[in-house]
Amino acid sequence: MEFESVEQRAAERRGDRALALLLLLALVCAVSLLSALASSWTGNPRVGAALEQTYRPLTEERPSDTPGHIPLGARRALGLATDPNAVTAADLATIKGIGPGLAAKLVESRELYGPFKSIDDMGRVEGVGPTKLERLREALTLPAPK
Repeated sequence: MEFESVEQRAAERRGDRALALLLLLALVCAVSLLSALASSWTGNPRVGAALEQTYRPLTEERPSDTPGHIPLGARRALGLATDPNAVTAADLATIKGIGPGLAAKLVESRELYGPFKSIDDMGRVEGVGPTKLERLREALTLPAPK
C-alpha cells in the first residue's frame, strides 16, 4: 500500500509540472500572437489612421503675435477658459465634452454664421443641448465686446 502511495505522489508531481509547463507555453504563445497582431494592425493603413486619430497628441501650440497670449495647453493646465472663436477644431476636440465630430460642427457653424457672440449661440449646433452648454460654459469663454 505504501509503495502505491509514493508512486501516486510522484505521478501527481509529474502531472503538476506538466500542467505548469503547458500553461507557460500557452502564455508565451498568447504574448507572441498579440505582438504579431499589434504589428500587423499598425501596418494596416485604415487601422493605423484610426489609432493615430484616437491616440493623437494634444494640438501643437502655435505662436501668437498677440501680447499676453497664453497657449491652449497652458490655459488648460492653469484652468483658464478658452475662446471658442479663436481655436481650431483640433483644439476644441481636446476639451472635455467635445469630440472631433462636435468640434468640426462647431467650427463649421462658426464659419457659416459668424463667430459665437455668447456660449448660448453654440446651442444652434446639432449635438449641443442644455446639459452640454452647461459643461461648455466651464471650459469656454468669450472676450468682452469692444
